[in-house]
Amino acid sequence: MDSHIRDNTWACVCGLIDNLDDGKVDEKLVIDQPKGVEEENEEKRQSLEQKDQQQQMPRQFIATGGGRSDIRVSEIVIDEDFNAAFPLLYEHPVPSLGIHNMAITPDGKTIATVSVDGLVSIVDVKQGVRFESIGMNIRNFWSVAFDPKGEFVYAGNGNGRVYKFIIDNGHLLQEYNSQRMQKIICVCSSTNDKYVASGDFEGCFTLYDSATSFVLKHIHFKKALRSIVFIQEQSIFLAACDDHSVKIVNILDSETEHTALMGHRSRVVSLDMSPDGRRFASGSSDGVVRVWDARYNKCSITFINSEKSRLWDVAFAKSNTLVAYVSSGKDQDVHYC
Repeated sequence: MDSHIRDNTWACVCGLIDNLDDGKVDEKLVIDQPKGVEEENEEKRQSLEQKDQQQQMPRQFIATGGGRSDIRVSEIVIDEDFNAAFPLLYEHPVPSLGIHNMAITPDGKTIATVSVDGLVSIVDVKQGVRFESIGMNIRNFWSVAFDPKGEFVYAGNGNGRVYKFIIDNGHLLQEYNSQRMQKIICVCSSTNDKYVASGDFEGCFTLYDSATSFVLKHIHFKKALRSIVFIQEQSIFLAACDDHSVKIVNILDSETEHTALMGHRSRVVSLDMSPDGRRFASGSSDGVVRVWDARYNKCSITFINSEKSRLWDVAFAKSNTLVAYVSSGKDQDVHYC
């Protein structure tokens, strides 16, 4: 793989370090680093620990994937000048040609990855790969998402189908057919897991009944849909679209299914809900991140990636006060919101 591609970071998710069992780093799993780097990271961690405690900020991590065949898990450390550092905690090799899509369970302990060569792996944040490839007889996966309880993973493939797997054993539980032979590049389930939604490369939003797999509706937006989230309070799905907008799909009222949120000037590539469900973040390929009030669908904060480079993914930190993002110019960064 070209070195430029290999060095890119394409996907990110966030979680709490304290949720990883005892919240301590397992010495045997920390990767070997050049002499002095590990000590420097530890000094930085210790010097900032007191300030974090005073602010009652939980210890958080960001996990990233990209052109390299591994997941890198780093602590998010903010200094007194609000600069971010990311000391590395774990590095887990994943059997792939690179990772372009990721999802994390609500408890922040398990990650699902989609590789460039179309495989879905299940990875324990602390211990490493649990299943190298689920759905052994199924290939060409493009997207993943977990159910609200973190018991199942939904995976969309290039043949217009979504598969539901049990994450404890990797067994296939259910199949959803969009009735379209298009790449499903985003997938999401509703908070109560009553509905499953997918978006494909041609811009078709498909809504399924989770229990029966029946297709409830197709909505054609003409441009690719790259990310989907669900807002429980409004019973709506939001979909990031290549036409520079965020589409609103009201599952209860068909009259509002074609409305959209405007403001981005480039294709919207990523969406993520805050853990408390009050806000969501949208990121566009030109490096702009917008934070929205989920009650009124109004933008409250806009910031631009300082590197002015192509943005790939956004993720809300579990504290609800930070948005993490990855781009081609910088591995990862965070912004207060």
